[in-house]
Amino acid sequence: YKNDRKKFDDFERLYNVVGQMLARSVLNGMPLGLNVAEYIYKFIVGEPKNVMLDLERTDKNLFNNINDLDPEGFRDLELQFYEDVLDPFTGRTIEVPLKDCPKKSEKYATDMKGYLTLKAKKTLYEFPSEELRALRTGFDRIFPSNFKGLLTARELGTLVCGESTLNLTDWQSNTTHRGITQEVRTWFWRCVQSFNPEDRQALLHFATGMSFLPPGGFGHLPGSKFTLVGRHGEIDQTLPSASTCF
Repeated sequence: YKNDRKKFDDFERLYNVVGQMLARSVLNGMPLGLNVAEYIYKFIVGEPKNVMLDLERTDKNLFNNINDLDPEGFRDLELQFYEDVLDPFTGRTIEVPLKDCPKKSEKYATDMKGYLTLKAKKTLYEFPSEELRALRTGFDRIFPSNFKGLLTARELGTLVCGESTLNLTDWQSNTTHRGITQEVRTWFWRCVQSFNPEDRQALLHFATGMSFLPPGGFGHLPGSKFTLVGRHGEIDQTLPSASTCF
């Protein structure tokens, strides 16, 4: 698709927008709950690469399979220095060299560690290089450059992903109750305690528009605290409602 300028420009624009969304989520304290590989965050903040460590954290199964390979058995595979890559636009598989050399004259790989390191480097950093640059460009467009240097990749990942574990004690201690009797309050928290993790996330999303918490938990919700407000009148004829306008 990179030979089709229009398609590539559209694809590049998409990654640029995603980068802007990541930056906005951090600045606004609104986690997206995205499961993004750590090496992408490292690319954004400018941390140095560590090929095998990045591969281990990106694809644990592949990393373990690589370490379990026997060097002698590897030579028998007669692997060459090129990779089959799926073109996302055409759906066709294309051959991309892992290093600059004529494919036809390429000898079979005999150095297992060298081959696998080269393959991992190409897969993680070079195949998606334009996309990664577009992502970082979008992020830098929104996020102040003087602050970006203060973040590590893991810290950025935590800010973007947020916390998925909803601690009930933390939730209760950071909730404001208005116009609710002690009995109703007890009923509510007893009900929340009976929820499974998915139901608790659904409740949080219903009330705040967020399914994940910012780092630090409920005490760091943007705007104001989680608030329960009593309803009066014909309450038997009404359903629960929520307002996310803080």
